[in-house]
Amino acid sequence: GGLVCYAVLQYVNNLVIVAFSGVAQGMQPLVGRSYGAGDYRAATRLYSMGQQTMSIIALLCFSVCFFAPEWVAGLLLNKSSSMFDYTACALRLFSLSFLLGGYNICSSGFFNAINRPAQALTISIGRGFAVIIAAIFTLSYLFGDVGLWLSPVASEGVVLLINIALIAAFFISRRRKLKRETARRQPR
Repeated sequence: GGLVCYAVLQYVNNLVIVAFSGVAQGMQPLVGRSYGAGDYRAATRLYSMGQQTMSIIALLCFSVCFFAPEWVAGLLLNKSSSMFDYTACALRLFSLSFLLGGYNICSSGFFNAINRPAQALTISIGRGFAVIIAAIFTLSYLFGDVGLWLSPVASEGVVLLINIALIAAFFISRRRKLKRETARRQPR
């Protein structure tokens, strides 16, 4: 029974992730070109636009899955199925992860575009493997099925905190470097 629910959630999740990945992949060459040309302001603006686009997509996907989970489940399951109500409830919980996942995917794409593979890999491995596994085991042990369906939310939340730290460190470092370069160019 739970396998049917999981399959439905993964179909929906894959569609959302494809939308997020499309934005990140569309942003990457533009950010990379701007950054490589030394136009850091344009690269930052493009990253910001990517994050704004992710916010819109995330809010839309979350809203549909949270406020109309029966409709979404009905696209993939027969409403008379014994797993229909359970799947709709699980989808409502699971959809909370959409609100956070786009930011992580966008930042990973940004770091790839500016040739910071360690940061990109940290985000990708965190959300795709390390943190999610820890969240699944911990939350399902503590809260049963509810914890299982909320584990992607917890995982994306932890990775988002890591993401924020990595982005902040990058921009602080970038700002310091620009100040040093500007100071060197000033006539004495």
